[in-house]
Amino acid sequence: MKSSQKINKRNVIICLTFLMILVMIPVSVAWFVNGKENQAAAIEGKSVSLPYELAVLSSANKGAVSYNQSGEGASYQALLINDMVGATNAADGNLEEYSYVDGESVRTGEFYTTDEEFKNIIWRLEADGNANGIAPGCCGNLTFYIRPKQDGDMVVSISLELEGYRADVALNENLSFHAENLQKIEPGDAEEQAACYLKHHILFFREWTGAQEDAESPFYYKGFIEDGNLELVLTDCTKDRLIPVTIYWIWPKTFAQLTCISSQGNLADSSPNADVAGEATVSDLREYTIRCADELFASDDMIEEMANSSETGGETVYTFDPDKAKANLKDISYAFDCADQEIGTKIQYFLLRLTAE
Repeated sequence: MKSSQKINKRNVIICLTFLMILVMIPVSVAWFVNGKENQAAAIEGKSVSLPYELAVLSSANKGAVSYNQSGEGASYQALLINDMVGATNAADGNLEEYSYVDGESVRTGEFYTTDEEFKNIIWRLEADGNANGIAPGCCGNLTFYIRPKQDGDMVVSISLELEGYRADVALNENLSFHAENLQKIEPGDAEEQAACYLKHHILFFREWTGAQEDAESPFYYKGFIEDGNLELVLTDCTKDRLIPVTIYWIWPKTFAQLTCISSQGNLADSSPNADVAGEATVSDLREYTIRCADELFASDDMIEEMANSSETGGETVYTFDPDKAKANLKDISYAFDCADQEIGTKIQYFLLRLTAE
């Protein structure tokens, strides 16, 4: 991490509530992630032969979009952006008709699929209950499909990677966004650190439980997908019968909620009544916070504020300490929120790339 981007602990003088308001404004205004359309998908790239492919319903839109005024008044139309600088343009891929599993039923639909030539699916995330952008606290889900190319059992490996872009973005009258001149942020660019924060602040999970609006049924995630590596074990597959996969994402609003030490809104269940999967998710999140501290905080000394150290085999090993983290919560939260601020001020657009491995 560049020294100029470090936060001096002696300068921790800003009220955290005020800081979060600053973060929300540029993020929600800058990122064009409008909820008028379904989650976006485009298929592109190169691949080696695999016993499966990825697929997405043709009714989903196809990559980066911009909302342009259509005719008179405040009527806006979603248009694909196919002139992204430094990135492969969106392509439709292969449109085929397949049967797919829908609950306990088998249906038929048109899908874009990957193959040996087209390897990736590009998604534009949309947040539940937020049509005007994505900011800390937003969450959602996306569904794609596995197309087995043979009968039987198989292991599916998929990587998920968030890509940040610079863009010229303007807010429309209806609070949608006009975006153009997308330029992918590459290593060595001035926005590289902000793109790194983005990749580590938005998290993916295999499932969720409960309901956000129901105080009697807390809303928790399970099955943390670490480092964007998703592995699925599928049994009794039928060739060309698509299998749905839904993954869930959230941008944690606070460090305390991420590490499950908050009084409310924790990502996973840290209560004494948590099941095995809940306990495992809490442990995974806390280990992730320590392992990826440089990518989560705009400071390089947060591990000492939230973990205890010991020597094992000549190496220093850190273990997350909830009590220590609570005692230093103001400093840690400030460094975490400053990383969010970097994302909101330096990244105008982002996409999620799913790749069949």
